Amino acid sequence: MTSKATYRFDDDALQALQASLASYFGHVRHAASYRLIVGILEQHPWLRVFFAIDPANCRLQRRDRPPADPLNVLGQYRHWCEVFPHDEVWIQVGAFVERLQWPPRHLRHPSPTPDGTVVPPDGMRRMRPTARGSVCDFPLPQLPRKLSGRIASGCSVVLIAQSEASAGRMRQRKPVRRWVPG
Repeated sequence: MTSKATYRFDDDALQALQASLASYFGHVRHAASYRLIVGILEQHPWLRVFFAIDPANCRLQRRDRPPADPLNVLGQYRHWCEVFPHDEVWIQVGAFVERLQWPPRHLRHPSPTPDGTVVPPDGMRRMRPTARGSVCDFPLPQLPRKLSGRIASGCSVVLIAQSEASAGRMRQRKPVRRWVPG
């Protein structure tokens, strides 16, 4: 069994943590505090999972905030790829979890095995790229099985889930969990 670290993006807890850290950083900002803040970040590296932190200016920015004006799912996906550049981003679209291609480019399908089957190296079902750039998908109930396979292969994964609320026609999506191999 592969061990992993799981980070949950709980809105209320992150809001309270951000308020506490902003208050603390606001007090120490008036002193020569750069080394103090860097020391806090080194002692608690998990803070960088939830916040983009500028130690020089003592500024915090939550990493789970959705893009301000997404035009489509690909725009949302691009935003999350920029926020989590070292993770594999999976995004919920309806009853499916998809991995899109960002930046968009032509993907070759894997070669067949000697018995004629085609199995992608990541175990996800390949599909023709859609208009939004989706190249792999699976039904939401298969998430635990697919996730354990990706974690076992050493990939960190962030799941972007859709909410019931929508901005116009577009559903809002934001991270709910991040898994990192341990």
